[in-house]
Amino acid sequence: MSPAQRDRNGIWCRPKKTKKRRRSFFIPLTTADALELDRWAETPLRFANSRWKATIERFNSDLYIYSPRGKPYTPDSLRARWGRWLIGSAPGKSLCKQWKAWLAEQVTRYEWDIDPEDARVPTIHGLRGTGILARQADGYDIEQIANDVGMSTQMVEHYMRFKDQVEVADRGRLRIVKGTGP
Repeated sequence: MSPAQRDRNGIWCRPKKTKKRRRSFFIPLTTADALELDRWAETPLRFANSRWKATIERFNSDLYIYSPRGKPYTPDSLRARWGRWLIGSAPGKSLCKQWKAWLAEQVTRYEWDIDPEDARVPTIHGLRGTGILARQADGYDIEQIANDVGMSTQMVEHYMRFKDQVEVADRGRLRIVKGTGP
């Protein structure tokens, strides 16, 4: 996405993953998010790496996010950058530590068939599911979430179904512990 797709209080997006002849759809942004994107379009990015002698400053007015060479990321290069950030930076390591603690809690609470030690880092795809659940918690309805993330309403409901199952199981466990029901 780039400043060219920015419009009023949102941004236009056309997903390529679905490979359908779908038109672009409008993603509304909060005022804070819109201002942040506008700032990205006007501010050079600074890239730092221990193997470089100095910080590299790049600016590409055609893109919001780009590589240290000023080129757009491919899906593979973005995933690799994400992985390097998680493993090589203090904030990334902190996020991984919090994520592993959360995952261990879920395994204990809901008896998930996941070994927290085998799951190394959170994935970009996992952020998509988290975004859906966060929007639902903020009071958005299913159609609005589907529009915002570029999914069908059926896929949004699929992501939300798991959360609903967890909540029902939690309420049932509490009733049994408190002795107020079966």
